[in-house]
Amino acid sequence: MSVVFLLIVAYFVVLIFIGWFTRKKVSTFKDYALAGRKVGSFYLSSTILATFLGGGTLIGLTGRIAESGISNY
Repeated sequence: MSVVFLLIVAYFVVLIFIGWFTRKKVSTFKDYALAGRKVGSFYLSSTILATFLGGGTLIGLTGRIAESGISNY
């Protein structure tokens, strides 16, 4: 097996353990969706920035490719 495959498996195992140990902190879907209304301003602004940049890159890049063609990239 390659090292990359082992890293991916280890990553998913860590995610499953985090979910398993924190499952009792969330009681309803509303609590899950709103993060218990305990998200700090740093995490909230970081999430908004990541959404803005990720969405802008996805939409903007596909628009530029549609205008000028894939050969320019």
